[in-house]
Amino acid sequence: MKTSLTHRTLSSELRVLWAFTKREFVVYLRYPLDIVFDLLMEPFYIIDWMLIGLFYVGGTVSQNLLAIAGTGDFISYLFLGGVLMSFGRGAVWTVATSLRSEMRQGTLESCWITPISRFTILTGRVFMNFFWMIVFNLFTGVGIYLIFKPSWHLDWFALLLIFALTMLSNYAFGLLMGGITFVFKEMWSFRDIFTSVLWMLSGATFPVEMLPTWAQSLSRLVPYYYSLRDFRAVVLSGAALPELTGDLTFLLLFAVVSLLTSYALFKRMERVALRAGTLGLY
Repeated sequence: MKTSLTHRTLSSELRVLWAFTKREFVVYLRYPLDIVFDLLMEPFYIIDWMLIGLFYVGGTVSQNLLAIAGTGDFISYLFLGGVLMSFGRGAVWTVATSLRSEMRQGTLESCWITPISRFTILTGRVFMNFFWMIVFNLFTGVGIYLIFKPSWHLDWFALLLIFALTMLSNYAFGLLMGGITFVFKEMWSFRDIFTSVLWMLSGATFPVEMLPTWAQSLSRLVPYYYSLRDFRAVVLSGAALPELTGDLTFLLLFAVVSLLTSYALFKRMERVALRAGTLGLY
């Protein structure tokens, strides 16, 4: 007996996810200059911070950073902050951008009534974004390593575990931005303010100890604060996983709670758009 077309299976969801990913890949390759500019702009963006630091510090070691953060290597400090937050920014942006693009193309409603899980539709562009961010950050990392010769400890298992737990929280933030897009049809202002606050409270470009006391307390509620602290501890100090147990436990709990909360809010905002009949309007 032939399986019903409305019956979802893991295989069918993977095929749809692959179709979304393939579509984004083809569209991106259609404009090859974008790839060239992205490969150049990502390194320039981070290296610009480093050159400013070199000018003010007068060398590759900052005594102030050493006293506050336990490392004077501000080149690596800035680079690692930029790497992790670039993935965080991409995850937060991509879900909302995906919905916005479907609205603009007039295909959101047709996608929404198909027998496809919401997860598949919402993450259709996320994997392609991750792929290009990996390429850009590897390109940037090789350049920084060749230019500045930093001393790095690369425990790939520990780094991937930190990264995976961080991405779960990122996806929760992405769901929240997606819900806002449903209702308001515009997410740029929300997205920019939200990511800027997260960037500042996480300590991506400076130690959070530089913030006022009340802001430091808020930073303890931001998952990126722990992700960056552990990321830098592994790469710059050679920290092992047992030393990071407390932070990793918090990241896991935060991911679970934030995913459940963000999904509930997303469904609530979806119902608001459905009742208003504005789901696919641009």
